[in-house]
Amino acid sequence: MTGRHLFVLSVLCAFLAVANGSAFLAASPPGALSATTFNNAFSAVVPAAEEPWQKIPWRASLIGVRGAAAAQGKPILLWCMVGHPLGYT
Repeated sequence: MTGRHLFVLSVLCAFLAVANGSAFLAASPPGALSATTFNNAFSAVVPAAEEPWQKIPWRASLIGVRGAAAAQGKPILLWCMVGHPLGYT
C-alpha cells in the first residue's frame, strides 16, 4: 500500500468511528426496567424444569459406549470441540 492508500483508509476508519458514535449518542435511552418486564424476559430465557435432552442417558466415555452401541445397533454421537462452546476462548 502506498502512503495515499493508508491515509484514505485511516480517514475512512475515523469517519466510520465518528458516525457510529454519533448514532449511538443520538439514540434514546431505554425505558426503566419494571418488575413485569423483567419477569417476562426472565421466563423467556430460563429453561423449563424438565427439558427433553435431560431424558437422554448421556455418557462421557467413548470406550464404554462403543460396546453398548454395537450391541443395540445404534449410532454414536461424538461431540468434540476445542474451546468454550460460546466462543469465549
